[in-house]
Amino acid sequence: MARIMYDAVAPSNIPASATMVAGYADGRYANMSQLKARFPHATVVSIAVHHTTAAQVLDVERGDATPPDYTPAIVWGVVGLVLALAALGWEIWNRWITAGRTGQSLGKRVTKTCLIGEDTLQPIGPLNAFLRDLLHILDGFAWVGYLWPLWDDKRQTLADKIMRTMVIDLPPPAGSP
Repeated sequence: MARIMYDAVAPSNIPASATMVAGYADGRYANMSQLKARFPHATVVSIAVHHTTAAQVLDVERGDATPPDYTPAIVWGVVGLVLALAALGWEIWNRWITAGRTGQSLGKRVTKTCLIGEDTLQPIGPLNAFLRDLLHILDGFAWVGYLWPLWDDKRQTLADKIMRTMVIDLPPPAGSP
């Protein structure tokens, strides 16, 4: 058998014969005390509009306790992750694989310089290019390693000294002024 439940912002709008009523436990239309006083023998169902209020029912109409929409945060999180992975891929390709094999990253091509091993005078390979980049962490301590080329005859950073590498200027192409 179906039961009939009444609810209204003003309890006076509910028929006096109602055996089941619903009212708001919080929010702008809170009326639980009025409902309980007007309908002492009725079953009273409490409705909350804030998720922190203890009630039997949570009203999730727009503007009330609508659950937050995380879609934009998820979308931007995925976009950020894709961009971070693309940047990491570029770092691996440009600085470690390409520069390790040829001695020149894109930046070194533009500045017409080349990374080579001090002993072999050849490109150092992807693994050593990666290790050299890791050692640049040491260069960052108080910037001493990055300033080292200012007084070093071979213009080497601390990482270059440890890895026994150096960056050299390439000669201009033949026939250029």
